[in-house]
Amino acid sequence: ELLDRLEKERKRPYLLALAVLLLVVGLGGGTLAVFLGALDRRESAAREDRADTLGRILADKNARLDELTAELDRRAGERADRKAREADLRSRSEALRGERDRLARENEGLLADREELSRAVREKAALAADNAERLRQITALQGRVEELTRKLAASRAEVEELTRRLAGASRPASAGTAASPAEAVPGPGAGPRRRVPAGAVTDAGEIARILLHLNRLLAEGGEGDRYRFARIGGVRGKVLYDVVVVSGEGEAKRIEAAECRVVLDEAQRRAELRFRNGHLSLYGARAPFWGGKYVVPVVSIDPAAWLDSGLTFIDRLL
Repeated sequence: ELLDRLEKERKRPYLLALAVLLLVVGLGGGTLAVFLGALDRRESAAREDRADTLGRILADKNARLDELTAELDRRAGERADRKAREADLRSRSEALRGERDRLARENEGLLADREELSRAVREKAALAADNAERLRQITALQGRVEELTRKLAASRAEVEELTRRLAGASRPASAGTAASPAEAVPGPGAGPRRRVPAGAVTDAGEIARILLHLNRLLAEGGEGDRYRFARIGGVRGKVLYDVVVVSGEGEAKRIEAAECRVVLDEAQRRAELRFRNGHLSLYGARAPFWGGKYVVPVVSIDPAAWLDSGLTFIDRLL
């Protein structure tokens, strides 16, 4: 028994130690389980807190994202409106530039019209002054003509008186001789015949043909005074000799010259009658050519008709 008891007593510390160990292990496991359970609960709570926090942050971010999206949409709309306004402004600017160019062209046209009007006014004023000067000259010439007419009437009366006296003094003589002085006196404005050089064409038929064609050309073209050849004594080369040219009602203007040349200016559509060695008669007032020359322009003619007329004396301006 004693040995058995000793054997038992010897084995008891091991059992006690094992029991203590099991107790410690049990307490430690329980404590660890409690601790781990507490840690797990704290971690779960922390995770839930973090999840709630993340949910709130995500909600805030989503709300902010919605706000930013709305702001971007608003700015995109404003940008589209701004682009539309810019396009409208560009189209209006183009329209305004086109209108400005049109107004500039119209302004240039108006300036040109104003310059033309000013030139026309100046020309009208110059023409008015020229017409006034011509009227003054015509008035003076008319006065001179009236004075010469009175003198001519007085001279004619005196001549008639002298003729009657002479007829009365020579009545016993032959009655037919009384008409001879009148036959020797040329008619009014007839003018003396001038010398025609040898070799000139003086055939009456040819001269009549030349007069017909030349006067037809003068009648068909030209502006202003109408001139007509009343006499051509002869033609040699490019020169007409012993010519008489008349113009105006009742042949108020009369040109008598020893020579005349007909010069054609095709570029200007005009012809010139160039007289030499003669005189000009206007309403009975007679004056020699200034410097021995006198030129009559015939404007707005048909050069082709003049060149095709067959009149070889027509000269061309070089």
